[in-house]
Amino acid sequence: MLHIGVGNLTARYSQDIFNVAFGSYSWVYNNAGQKQVSVVLLGDDALSEMGEEWPATYKFHARILDFIRARKPKAVMIDFLFLGHCLDSTAKELVRILKKYKRDQIPVYLAVSQPNDLESISRAFQIKQNVDIADYVIPVSVVKKTDATDFVDRQYPLKGMFAKESEQEINSAAYQIYQDFELQSQDIYTQNIELFWGVGQDPINSKWMGSDCQDTWYNNFQRVLYAGLEKLDYKCIYTRSLSALDLLTFGVSNDDIQAVLNDKFVFYGGNILGSGDIATTSLHTMLPGIYYHAMALDNLLTLGEHYKRRSLAPEQYYLYNTFLILMFFSLATFSYYIRLQYDECIYNQLRTRLNQNHQWLYYYSLHFLVSFLIIISFSIVSFYFFNLAVANWLGHTSLIATGLSDKVVTHAVSITKTIQEWAD
Repeated sequence: MLHIGVGNLTARYSQDIFNVAFGSYSWVYNNAGQKQVSVVLLGDDALSEMGEEWPATYKFHARILDFIRARKPKAVMIDFLFLGHCLDSTAKELVRILKKYKRDQIPVYLAVSQPNDLESISRAFQIKQNVDIADYVIPVSVVKKTDATDFVDRQYPLKGMFAKESEQEINSAAYQIYQDFELQSQDIYTQNIELFWGVGQDPINSKWMGSDCQDTWYNNFQRVLYAGLEKLDYKCIYTRSLSALDLLTFGVSNDDIQAVLNDKFVFYGGNILGSGDIATTSLHTMLPGIYYHAMALDNLLTLGEHYKRRSLAPEQYYLYNTFLILMFFSLATFSYYIRLQYDECIYNQLRTRLNQNHQWLYYYSLHFLVSFLIIISFSIVSFYFFNLAVANWLGHTSLIATGLSDKVVTHAVSITKTIQEWAD
């Protein structure tokens, strides 16, 4: 879309700053999704402590998944690519736990990077375990969509972005889960999600993250103003999280474990050194890739059909353009009205008596205030009614000064000439 007044990259960075400054306010983004989504991270510490190597055995994954299942989650998404040719002798343990999930009616979503991944895995399980794993898992796409300008993961695709020659379509992880639990019988959304990365603090995360969660949005906003976005590095994780090691060794209280797992959408992923599964957030922080999918589901649960997007739905074009034209017409009409209020006597007075008449300042202030209200009203409609991401309409604020700049320059020149005449 057209970003009036600013370039594309500037618009994106402005959106990031808006995310940091206002993301913790409920009128922008509330915590409805945060209460329902959790992450369990398998890290190098768990592998080392439990005597495992990477890639971990299926028995080890099964042990963690069984622990999660016992806490009765709503659903579990596994963000590990279980490749068929890598099946080890312990795969039967994974099958046993997946059967338990099906018995308990807890859906399990399995990451795939290509449409034929599940077919390959199923074939291997049928040969080696005499079981079809496709009966126990739902395949979901984990392909990311990254902004090419600065490699920040601001968008989340609803469908798998597979090769053009493939005719198969698989829903992305967050969208498939949302569809299943919101009882949607068909795809009602078409535009990619413009991710709003949460900045509010979670009480459980604050316990294990310590000082990283002490910074307020104001501290980070100051950091952006004085040092730029590259110095933001917002480290406090928004999504409620626990490490697999803490689960297996009971490194946290049972109450905290229940709070993270019970009746939650649990995303089970890795934080393995060198794996390359990293998401760069709009808060300019690098997180394990599992948070990309967790935050997308958080957006859908929080905003529902009002999730933010980068483009309009086809049926919205005419209405949005009508509003846009109405805004331009209002600004132009008011600017013209203000110009009519200036007569030559004001300029003459300014040339002869610098401080005697401040009527021009009154008109400028009135012009700015009314223009500001028009632009803000349009921005609110764009954000809440058309569900457009901040970057799509933030540039319109540059129109506040419409019709002022030339007059300001005129007065500046007049005042400068007056001062020079007095000096002479």
